[in-house]
Amino acid sequence: MSNHPRPFAAGAAPGYLGRVSDLPPPGPTELTLTVASSALPSSDQRWRNQVDGLLADLRRNGGEIRRDVTPAPGQKGGAEAIILALGSSGAIAAAVTVFKAWLARAGDRMIEIQGKVGDRPVHLKLTGQNVDEQTLRLALGLARD
Repeated sequence: MSNHPRPFAAGAAPGYLGRVSDLPPPGPTELTLTVASSALPSSDQRWRNQVDGLLADLRRNGGEIRRDVTPAPGQKGGAEAIILALGSSGAIAAAVTVFKAWLARAGDRMIEIQGKVGDRPVHLKLTGQNVDEQTLRLALGLARD
């Protein structure tokens, strides 16, 4: 194992809180994201644009995105789940950076993350007011002791 820190994103020096584990990557990781705003309804185009921006940032940083819609009886459309597939620990770490930046832009935003990292179940609920990079990295198993 190397004693040199591996950055998790370009320009990570300010506020860098650890390093990606030198352990082998956890393998493909699939996380289900639920995003919401306490200020805007999900049908508001301004909110849809904000969510699209988040997804574009995740794609740019190595994540594969798909949207699954579960039809709701008696309603147009249905409940939307955003599935984020990440293939390496570096991609997971980059997603951490994207989540933190996106949530920090507005205190009314929330991301709920469910899935598994390796064989560890993950269930996090983050807001623009409670997002903490160290906690998020530890929860996703990225920081070393």
